[in-house]
Amino acid sequence: NPYMNDNELAKSLEVSVPCIRNYRNELGIKEVRERIKDTVRALAPEEIVGTITELKLNEGGKAVFMTTSDMVFKKTNIVRGQYIYSFAESVAISVINADAALVGVANIKYKEPVYANEALTAIAKVTQTRMNNYFVWVFVYRNEKEIFRSKFIMVSIK
Repeated sequence: NPYMNDNELAKSLEVSVPCIRNYRNELGIKEVRERIKDTVRALAPEEIVGTITELKLNEGGKAVFMTTSDMVFKKTNIVRGQYIYSFAESVAISVINADAALVGVANIKYKEPVYANEALTAIAKVTQTRMNNYFVWVFVYRNEKEIFRSKFIMVSIK
């Protein structure tokens, strides 16, 4: 499995993590996050919002994102919705196995405010495919509590 992290690989081979990292470096194999970035087809690596941690094209994926103080409204210290939406959209696009994909329809719900310096996790699942349309649910969590959810109909551009 090319998406196993160093800890999982060390455990399966019954060797130490430093041993795995040494071999990976000697062989010129990138760390798992870099290998996952290279798998995403519809976005360039620098366009991905957050960090993709798991990815199965046309099935689903997982990503993490850290909010910062420059993302907030000054008066309330609440993160602007555009950052959370961009994070969810980026994950939805990343799971589509196409050279380009766009949002055709988005149904979104912000459930709780998010503040600066909070770690968010997004989980995406492709629930249905019809021709070049992909139905993708993305749930965003803070400390295992859902704070945002979205249903995207993604359109692959061939």
